[in-house]
Formats: sequence, structure tokens, C-alpha cells
Amino acid sequence: MSGNGFCYHSRGTSPTVQNATLTACYTQGNAVFNLTSAQNSISTTPGATFSYYINQSDALAGNGNTITTPTAFPSAGQTVYVLVKNGFCSKVAELQLVKAAQITASIATPGVLTCSNPQVTLNASGSTYPSGATFNWTTTNGNIISGANTLNPVVNAAGTYTLTISNTYQPGNLTCTNTASVTVTGDSAPPTTGLTASSTLICAGQSVTLTASGGATYNWTGLTGNGATQTVSPTTTTTYTVNAVGANGCVSQTPATITIQVTQPITVNNATLLKCYQQGGINYNLTEAQPQITTASGVTFSYYLNAADANAANGNTIANPASFNSAGGQTMYVLVVNGGCKYVVTLQLQTTPQTTLTINPTQQITCTTPQITLNASSSVIPSGSTIAWTAAGGGNIVSGGNTLAPVVNAGGVYTLTVTNVNQPGNLNCSYTASVTVTQNTTAPVAALTSTATQICPGESVTLTASGGVTYNWGGGLPGNGNTQVVSPSGTTTYTVFAVGANGCISTNQATITITVGPPVAVLAASKSKICAGESVTLTATGGVTYEWVGLPGNGSTQIVSPTATTTYSVYALGGNGCKVATPTSITIQVVPAIVSTLQDVYACAGDNAILDAGSGPNYTYIWNTGATTQTISANTPGIYSVTISNGTCSKVFSAQLINPALPQFTNVTYEKIYLP
Repeated sequence: MSGNGFCYHSRGTSPTVQNATLTACYTQGNAVFNLTSAQNSISTTPGATFSYYINQSDALAGNGNTITTPTAFPSAGQTVYVLVKNGFCSKVAELQLVKAAQITASIATPGVLTCSNPQVTLNASGSTYPSGATFNWTTTNGNIISGANTLNPVVNAAGTYTLTISNTYQPGNLTCTNTASVTVTGDSAPPTTGLTASSTLICAGQSVTLTASGGATYNWTGLTGNGATQTVSPTTTTTYTVNAVGANGCVSQTPATITIQVTQPITVNNATLLKCYQQGGINYNLTEAQPQITTASGVTFSYYLNAADANAANGNTIANPASFNSAGGQTMYVLVVNGGCKYVVTLQLQTTPQTTLTINPTQQITCTTPQITLNASSSVIPSGSTIAWTAAGGGNIVSGGNTLAPVVNAGGVYTLTVTNVNQPGNLNCSYTASVTVTQNTTAPVAALTSTATQICPGESVTLTASGGVTYNWGGGLPGNGNTQVVSPSGTTTYTVFAVGANGCISTNQATITITVGPPVAVLAASKSKICAGESVTLTATGGVTYEWVGLPGNGSTQIVSPTATTTYSVYALGGNGCKVATPTSITIQVVPAIVSTLQDVYACAGDNAILDAGSGPNYTYIWNTGATTQTISANTPGIYSVTISNGTCSKVFSAQLINPALPQFTNVTYEKIYLP
């Protein structure tokens, strides 16, 4: 039945309807249907409303006996009636409710996995399902070998296996499923063998412990027992093999192997390093002892301060064994490694007996101390040492060159060398120390001055010597000071030797002669020839005071400005006023002043003019044009200057060359003249 309907008063449009089917997945008892989910299958008329009835008559009557909860209607399968209304028009459609066929997944109990039964086939043939149903197996921790989309998959690992049976119904594309799970137990996996050794590199004669892992028992190749450990003592490099056997009885498919390398022993010895004594410690090269320790090749050496560290072969080694500072008398420990063979030997750091050279400060060699004794007696020197002094820089050893107290007589550098030979190894140790001896035997140079070298009878004069510390005066003068006051009655020569601080006496004596009698003046002038108007300074020497002829004052200088050639005279006066009968004179020549006739000249533009400087005695000329003649010719207006010299003075004169303004003709007239 489809589409029974009616309209009232022709108001509204009759809806389009069709019968439909609604399917629900199987459950025991009634299935629950959502009737409203079939509305689109019944009618697509816009704005239509749906009411659901158990009885057709109620639906046709459109009364209120509707299904109260159409979204959850329980039913084992039946026909319900749907009233579809659109305005005042309505139709009734049938909705067939179908409960899907039963789907029940059921899995039989599986067998147990073992090494003899490494895989099992799961059996879900007892499941209930409709024709066309599909099958899908999944697993947690297990492994499906084949048949994952059948009821009988093959598996080979313990785990949980889940079967899902599905079937899809139309209309509505409804998929119904049911699942069941089963757990497969057992263990058929072979173990993985592991093998380690307490050491893979040993020295011949040592033992090593092999430890296998991964199984419950072990099959050792060439060794007895099936435990996890073996203690072996191979004499040569050997490879060991083991297979693990699991608790499930499975044997590992791949055996484990390990190779123990065996090194043959070498000969090692304790060693000693002997070094020459040094203050402040000695830098030992510890590696130098390696040939003493062993002659084997391919050996490594590690150096330690402590025996415990060396025996432990840890990292507390000496960082730089090639330069290890020690005062000596110390025991080091050396780890010698040759493959798997390890040895710890001692290395004695020894030093030769203390040798310390000390040379006392020295005196200076002088004229009063011509030789000195060097003193190195405070040095510490082992018995049997050899002593030798050498000199450089001008030094000279007089005696004792193989003792600690040589005698020397010259300045220079003196070096003490002490050598000793030590055992073992004939170690030759050499020590040096130097001292510089200064020498001062330079004779002083004597000099002698006097407050005056000429005096009047009865006057005194002070002699002053220099160049020494003390002085040896000649002529019977007493004392050794640097001054003497003498009053000679006649002209006398005095002598003196200088004695230096070093006791050396000047090679030559200094002398000075004191003349007794009136002094004679020496007169000089700053210029002997001047130009008129210049000044000149006169300077007199030789007296205590001076008597100028025709000039005031008794000083040693006069400034004069003669206008003509003039002679000046002066007497030198002694301390008591004595003087000679004739004065000393000097003539100052006065050269006439330089004059010039140079004056301004006029010339028309482009014409030459002559500039004349004028002539005079001994005149020379230098023009600003570079010309050196008395006259020059010029045609350029301007100032021209000339410097005129006469050999004594010079003077500059200037003049101008002027172009005068020429008259301009503004009108020219003429008249006829008749000759008679």
C-alpha cells in the first residue's frame, strides 16, 4: 500500500510519498529503531511533517494514537504506518522494520606455541554470520603469517588476536559487526646470543672470564659445561664460540664469538736518571729512561707519581714527562704496556752532589793596588772536582788559576769553571760563575793656573792646581793641597804633579811662569776699520786695572765712535799701580760714508731710461734687477734699488722710473704763409 491520502477544501499540495524499509543490527530480543531516520526515504516534499502509527486505521484517521518515541522504537521486526502531511493534504506510507541477521564471532581455544610447534592456526569456523559477511583479524604483540581475512589465520607469536565479522545492509548502507578475541600463549622465538670477556687483550699466562647472555643454558664450542661463564687461559690468540639455548628450548640461530688476543711477555727493568745538580730543581726528560726499561719495540710508557695510580693504569699520569721538574732523590713509576702485557717499574730520579759557585765582590785594580786576589772559597764543590779560571776582556791571571783564590792584575771578566765526573754513566757536570774586575790605572792630567801671570814686585799670586786629588809641588813648595800663595821676587816658573784617587801620578808636570815687573797691556778692537758713524769696542787685557790715554774710566773696555781714523792707547796697571813706560796702541781706520747720485728719471712709455748710482772709492753695486754695474737701462716703470758697498760698509739707495702723461692734441690749425 502506498500513497493513501486525502485533501480538504483544496488547500495545500498533496505530498509525494513511498513505502520504505528500515534495518537495525541484530541483538537478542527487540532491536531499537530510529523511525525518523527513514524520513528522506519516505518523502522529500518540503515542509512535510511525519507521524508514526502502529495501526493503519489510526494513521488513515490521523488521530492521536501515534508512537510516542519514534527515535527509539523497540521491535523484533514489523510494519509501521507513517502519516505524511503537507498543509491540509496528507498521505500514509508503510515503513517496514527489519532486524538484521545474527552475527556472532566465536574462536576456538588455540594451541600453545613451542619450538616444536612454532605456529598455530586459529579456528573461528563456529561463528554465526549471514552470507556475504567479511572477516578481518588484528593482533596486539602477535604476528599473523597468513589468512588474516579468513576464519582460520596462521600465527607464530604469542599475543592477542581479534576477529571482526562485518556485513553491510541496504538501503541505508548499514554495517553490522561483531568481534571476538583470543590469546595465543607460548614462546617459539630463538634467543639472541651475547658474549663478552673480562678482557680481550691479555698477556700469555693470564686468565680471562667469558660471559654469555641471552639464554637459559649455553652450548660452548670446545669448552665443557653449559653455564653462562667460562674461565680460559689461552697461550695464543684464540676465538671462542657459544650458542644460547632459551627456556623454551630454542637454540639461537646465530652463535656469538669473541677473540682473545694474547701478547707474549717482554723483559722490563727498573731505571735511573742521573742529572747534574741545579739550584731550584732539575728538568728531567723521563722518556730518556725508556732504553733502560726495555728494548722491546711497539711498547707504550706512562709515567706516574704514585704506585697505586700506575698499578691501576688510570689517567693520573704526568702530563709532560719530557720536562718534569724535580729536586732529585724522587721515585717515579712507569707503566709499560706491550699489547696485553702490563708492567710497573720504578724510575729513580737522582742528582749529582751539590755544586754551588760563589765569588765574593772584588776590589778595583789601581796604581796603589796593582793586583788583587779573587775569593770563591764560599763555593760548595764536591771532592774530586777540577777548578779552572779563565780571563776575558783584558783580564790576566798571575797565579792560582786552578784554585779558588787566583791572583789577577788587570781588569776584565774572570770565569770560574768547576767540572766533576759522576757515576753511573760518566756524567760530566760543569758549572760556571763569573765576576768582573774593574781597573783604574789611568794617570791624571795636571793643570796649573794663577790669579795673575805678571805681578808687580812685592805682590802675591795664588797658584791653583787641578786634575788630581792631591798634588806634588815642585820648587820646594810645602803641602799637597791644590793651592799655593807665592810672592816671587823675580820671574819664576812653578811646577806640580797631580795624584789621582787611584794613586796614579800624572805623567807630565804642569808648569806656569809668574813674571815679576810692570804688566804690558794687550789691546784689541771689535773692528779695525769702520764706516763713519759706526762704533767699535776696545778691549784691554794683561793688567789689574787700566789707564786709557784720552778716555775716561779704568775698566778693560771702551766703546768709541771716531769720525776719522784715530789711534787709541792704554797702560796696564799692576796690583800696586806699576806700569810700563810706553802704552799699547791700536788704530781705528774710518772709511768715508757711501754717497750716491741715484735719482728718479722720466721716460715715455716704451722708451729706455738710464739709472746711475754714482761712483766712489772701492764701490761695488748690486741692483734689485741682479745687475752689478754702476748704471742700468730700464723701460718698465717702478722702483729700482741698489746696494753700494766699499769693502767696509754698505748702503741701499732707491729711485723710480716714471712714465709722464703726454699732452693730447685736440685741434690743429694752420695758416697759409706767402713767401715774398
